This record gives sequence, structure tokens and C-alpha cells, in this order.
Amino acid sequence: MVKGPMDITADFLNQELTWLRESLRFRYSEYFNTQPTTYTTFEEIPKPVPADFPCLYTEMLIEQGFGLLERYVLIMALAPHLDPSITEVFNITNFETNLLMSEFGAVKGSNGVLLMPSAQTAAFFFFGPDIATKVQVLAMFEIDHPITYLQLLELGPVGVGEPPSFGVLVVKPDLLDLVWVHRTRAPRFGSDFPAKIIHTRLDWSDLVLDSRVFKQLEDILTWLKFHPVLLDDWGMRRMVKPGYRALFFGPPGTGKTLCATLLGKHAGLEVFRIDLSMIVSKYIGETEKNLAKVFDAAERKNWILFFDEADALFGKRTNVQDSHDRYANQEVSYLLQRVEEYEGLVLLATNLRSNLDDAFTRRFQSVIHFPMPRQEERIQLWRQSIPAAATLDNDLDLGGIAMQYELSGGAIVNAVQYACLQTIKEGSNVLTKKALVEAIKREFHKEGKTV
Repeated sequence: MVKGPMDITADFLNQELTWLRESLRFRYSEYFNTQPTTYTTFEEIPKPVPADFPCLYTEMLIEQGFGLLERYVLIMALAPHLDPSITEVFNITNFETNLLMSEFGAVKGSNGVLLMPSAQTAAFFFFGPDIATKVQVLAMFEIDHPITYLQLLELGPVGVGEPPSFGVLVVKPDLLDLVWVHRTRAPRFGSDFPAKIIHTRLDWSDLVLDSRVFKQLEDILTWLKFHPVLLDDWGMRRMVKPGYRALFFGPPGTGKTLCATLLGKHAGLEVFRIDLSMIVSKYIGETEKNLAKVFDAAERKNWILFFDEADALFGKRTNVQDSHDRYANQEVSYLLQRVEEYEGLVLLATNLRSNLDDAFTRRFQSVIHFPMPRQEERIQLWRQSIPAAATLDNDLDLGGIAMQYELSGGAIVNAVQYACLQTIKEGSNVLTKKALVEAIKREFHKEGKTV
């Protein structure tokens, strides 16, 4: 029977756990000078070959170039989650103090049952009682190391003045996802993570846009596809700033959000729309903190970031009249810094270009105007929006409707939906001019306009 990814991952981790158990026995016998184990050196202990177990977990190990030390720290951190009985071997007390032996670095869990391994634990059992090697484990928790950068592990907090090596090895959700569900899930939308993934069932063929807009969108797709070649193979990384920044501006309903999702769909990247209402905080410093969570996650996953109604946060900076103005301007400066440093695609959308701070607009590689659709484009939008199950009444001329009423693509879809619902309610499938005009009036009324 062909094994699935769950079985392959389990097989690999079981062998990693066997390696961990044997290493613990070896170090105990070596340290306490008791009866030696089967192995005379640590290196003799057999360990699995990641390439023999094709799954997301081993792919991550190979892709990041993780060696034995990184693998050892990861499996030791996972041990309480996979086989809590392994931690029982740390329960050895010093007969003089009746306390856990500090050399082993185990920390009692809050439930009083588990003994949690720390960085000290990993260093001791991998290297032996060599003080100098401890720094190699601690280095994994610097921001530029993949274990930290990819949000796999972190060190738990320690008390004031206590050595950081006694921080517990905390397994992060991204690592647990690789183990339990064999994929990395997007962070859950909420106050702790104010961004939500957006999708679309439509495709490029469904877009009805000005040809100039299409050309500018194709330029963004070209960057998404070829920027690694430009920066690395052609050596331009040292001359240009990383990332790509584009501004979409135009009236509501003209396709800005749809185009953002289609760029991600076409490039195979996830698009996250940032909820500005959850980012902006009245408390000083909180806005920067909320934004940092989004950017930090996006940098690891190469997401496309989409700021809708961006002028709410990226608007013109105010003249400094009090402390609140000063901090508001600091927020804009922080945003500018993070946007410029981001190596992926950042899209900002606004109804009015003039609302945005000039410091931002100067830094966009693309500024794309989404105008209201012209008459011929409106005809196409009306025709595309009418469902196949609907029959057009003889007096309904979509060309005449398109010529008479200037509506955005979003408003046309809304009008068709409303008219179709009213038609279904009446027990009919014939869409009449009267029903469609009533729906159009409704859209104009929403916008504060009259027909």
C-alpha cells in the first residue's frame, strides 16, 4: 500500500525520536560513568536520512540546509508533543540539593507533570558538558536563523538575571502544522493578526478593463515572475530596493480588489487584505506593533499584501500641533520603512490618489488608474453578469441600458443580482427592463445619486 504524507511524516519522526532516546541514554552513561550503551560515540547512533522520507517536514529540513544540530533541537522540542514519556528521563535530582540537576536544563511545566527541555537541555545532550558549545544552540534563536525566521521555535521567557539558555524550547504553530496537518496554515484573522486571505473564483478572462490597465497589470506579473533573475542572476540587488509597490486608484467597484486577488492567483501567491480598522489604534505604539505582526509573517511566506482604502493609514501627514500628531506621523514613517523593506509585492488601493502622502506615491513602481468603464465596456459587463438561467425580456436592450446608465463593474453585478432575486421571487426567469432599472436606481441611491 502506498503511504500518504501523514504516514511518511510519522515514520520519519519516529526514527528521529529513536535517535533522541538513544542519545539521552548515551549521554547519561557517559556523564555518570555507568555501564556504556551499545554505542561508544555519539556519532555512531543511527539517524534517519531525510531524503528517504519525502514529506513537507523533511523538505523543509533539506531546503533550509539544516544539519544534525538543528534536527536534534527540533525533535527535542517536539518530544513532549509526540511522546511525553521521553521527558521523564530528565527527572533526575541532585542527591545533595534534592533539586533537578541543573546541567540537564529541564524545566517543570505548569501542570507539574511534564518536564520541558530547554536550550541548555539540547546543548548538553547533543554536545556533552562543553560550556562553549551552548552558544551554537542559542544562535538558532537569533532573528536571522531559519528556526526563528520561519517561526518554528522560540525560547520561553526566563526570570530576571537567569541565563537565556534555560528558556524552554517552545514549538510554534507553523512547526506543529507541518507535523499534524502537513501544511502551513495562514494565521487566524483577529486582533492579534489583522489580515485576512482573499480569493476569487474569477480569472483574467472575466476582467473588463481599459487596455492600459491590462498592460500595467502585466508589468506587475512580469516582476513577480522574473525579479529573482533580475536581482540575483543579473546582479541588480545592490542597486535597487527589494520588493515592488503599486498603487491602484479609482472609484469603488472598478476592479481594484479583484485585480489584487487575480495577481496572486496567477502567480500562485496568497493575497492578504489588511484590515486597517484593526491595525489603527488610539494607543501610542500599538499601530506599529499590529503592522509588524503582518509584515513579519508576510516576509516568511512571500505573501502579496493588499491595503484597501489605504488613505486611512497612508494618508497625508499632518502638521505637528500636539503629541498625537507627532505619533501619527511616526506611524506613517514606520509604514513607509516596512513597505520599502518588504521584498514581496505591496498593493495599495484608494478611491482618490490625492489623499495619499506624497512620500508614498514617489516610491511606487506602478500607479494604476482604474477609471469608470466606458460604454462598450459596460455592455460587456452587463452581458457577462446576466446568468445563463435568465431569459431577457424582448423590451430589455442591454446596449441601451449601458449607454444610458454609467455604473462601475461592481455596481452592475449588484444590480443584476438584485434584479434576478426579484425575478425569482415572482416565480419567473424572464428578466425585464423594469426589474433592471429598479435595481439600477437602487445602486444610484446607495451612492447618493439620482437617475
